[in-house]
Amino acid sequence: MHQFMRTAPFLLFLALACVSVSIDAASAVPQAADGSLPIHTAKDAEIRVRGLYFDEDYGAGAAEGARLVERFPGSTELRAWTLLNDARQFTRDDAKREATALTVERPSDPWSWFALAATSLFDPEHLSDGVKLSGKTLAMAPDHPDFLWLRAMALLYGRTPAQAMDFVAQAVPKVANPANLLTVRGDAILGLDETEGVNTSPFILAAALEEYQRARRTDSHCVMAYTSAAVAISYYRRKPQEALPLMEQAVEIAPCSLDVHRKLWAIMRNIPEMDGKENQARVEEDIQTLLNCRGSDPEVLRAVANQYGYMKLASKRLQYQDRVLRDYPDSIAAEYVAMDRWRALAAEQAEEGRKGPEAAAALRPQIQDFINRPRHLAPGALGEAYMRLFFSLKDDPASTGDELLKAVDGMAVYMNGNWPIVYVKGPTALADRGAHLDRAEELVLEGIAKSEERREKTRHQSGASRADRRSWDRQHQAEQLDALGWVHLMEGRVEEARRELVRASELAPPTAENLFHLGRLSETEGNPARAQEFYAEGLLVQTPDENPSEKGLKDLYIKLNGSDAGYENFRAQFQERATEERKSKILAERVTNPQPLAAFDLKSLDGRRVSSAEVSGKILVVNFWGLWCGWCLEEMPDLQKLHEKYRSDSRVAILTIDTGDDPAKVGEWMKQRGYDFPVLLDDGYVARMGIEAFPTTWFVDAQGRKAFTLVDWSKWLVEEYGWRIEALKNDGG
Repeated sequence: MHQFMRTAPFLLFLALACVSVSIDAASAVPQAADGSLPIHTAKDAEIRVRGLYFDEDYGAGAAEGARLVERFPGSTELRAWTLLNDARQFTRDDAKREATALTVERPSDPWSWFALAATSLFDPEHLSDGVKLSGKTLAMAPDHPDFLWLRAMALLYGRTPAQAMDFVAQAVPKVANPANLLTVRGDAILGLDETEGVNTSPFILAAALEEYQRARRTDSHCVMAYTSAAVAISYYRRKPQEALPLMEQAVEIAPCSLDVHRKLWAIMRNIPEMDGKENQARVEEDIQTLLNCRGSDPEVLRAVANQYGYMKLASKRLQYQDRVLRDYPDSIAAEYVAMDRWRALAAEQAEEGRKGPEAAAALRPQIQDFINRPRHLAPGALGEAYMRLFFSLKDDPASTGDELLKAVDGMAVYMNGNWPIVYVKGPTALADRGAHLDRAEELVLEGIAKSEERREKTRHQSGASRADRRSWDRQHQAEQLDALGWVHLMEGRVEEARRELVRASELAPPTAENLFHLGRLSETEGNPARAQEFYAEGLLVQTPDENPSEKGLKDLYIKLNGSDAGYENFRAQFQERATEERKSKILAERVTNPQPLAAFDLKSLDGRRVSSAEVSGKILVVNFWGLWCGWCLEEMPDLQKLHEKYRSDSRVAILTIDTGDDPAKVGEWMKQRGYDFPVLLDDGYVARMGIEAFPTTWFVDAQGRKAFTLVDWSKWLVEEYGWRIEALKNDGG
């Protein structure tokens, strides 16, 4: 089943601490003219690198830390903070390896385990290890403020925010300056939204903001207490103008922190009230402030290039990208600039609606050049490149099995995550071509083993409900078994293929691929009638690309009849049946006890206000979307057609609510495509409603109740939305 796009939750924004939290001696150390601490001792170095981490100045923390470790190699604490700064950039795997070596080298030093626990928390594959290690670490230094902070962070990262809140409450009396713990508590309050089923109501947000304010009152230099509050206000309240002063204060405290500046730029981009020229001038002034501090840092130059890209100043974007590639060709930033360029080309293709083999072939040379770079410092970027290469080759009949294998093996080596692509789609594509079947089988079995290991590790983690997690696990297991069965079928191992394909169909609702594979199995076993049934059932399943059952059904017809003569009439019978079954299934999803639509009063793209009261008594369709959501954009042409269909129907209103975009950019995008369906601008309504998956669409009856909810895209939007609308009209709403 297609996995629709979800938003990145606010909690992925990490809870950090404050510079002056645990080392009271920091305030007694004289400062240099530039505000930094003179480094005379190992303690000075520890304070400096720790402070850079809590200023979110990870690049400087990693670079200065590496130099200071050479001066003070005996300080495990200094090495730990250096590794934490490293892990917050693009080198988390290296940082975790070094932390592991540190525990072997200095097993009795609590800071060794502090480093390993913290670097593990930043790696999704080892998150559960980090949570456990944080407990061990705290036991070695039970009253140390930094170790208390790490444990609170681990509980939050481990998706147990209620436990994190309780832990902070117990830890605060032990700490002279609890600003860091209060900041974590604020993040934990917001975390209840994800894990306990509590929507981010104004009450929840106000409680979190109060914790951030307490942190600032405790320590006015606690950078994260400002940035956390600013991001929360901008994300949940959709009021970036209100968040701006907080972020500007954070910049004053940490003027050389790249991450703080990037957050400031993001907030300024989303302030609709700010004039474009005024916005550009203010951002460019801030860019210059950062360049004055860190103008020789290639990652800063790359960030500046990206910001100019957001501002649509292409020449300046290229200027700074070229500078990175010219002056720092061996840096990790140069590698990411090369990736940024082919990503931009891919985004341009997507916006223009170009897809298919020709578009993929146009992108392939840049991706191949990136892969062929003599040195790679960012495995994740290389993994993404191999994934892009795989998708560009998969459906291209001119590509070879050997080329496809190279892309699949590259994904297996360098991609950290996206296992359904690496261990399901990759082997399935090889089997589709009958190429490298031994390797395809190895990959599927490797994926099954890794998934079982991950399930065991995450069995007791909170977060998604047990029912949801069980459903996701069964769906993923079914996809793996289907891939294995398909490989076996291509190998001629029919009995094994039957076992795995049937098991897949029993574990979860069959996918289009599973039904196609079962059809091919039935043909192999000499049962064309059963094969036809599987293909017909497969036609009912929505797929983003061509449904494989279309080809399966036509190929079978030609095999049985000697040609395709009469196929269209034959196919029409199945289409009629498929349509009726889809309609029955959709109308059966109507909510038995519909809840009232929550009131809204939102500004529209053209500046007027539209409220729920204004459309009261109408059949209402509300579509939640964003320009960043690929599947939302996929269905926008049909949403325009739906709007045109019901434009003159006084009983029906079609509305959309855009979330997370610059209104000017949305307006430009609409104008370029000739769309005129109504667009309202989110003010925090989306978060208050607990909507995290996009696109989501509500169908509201004439009594103002949500009768249908669709959390997915629709391949047959006009038809299927029309069925719901007409059903609500026909029964009086």
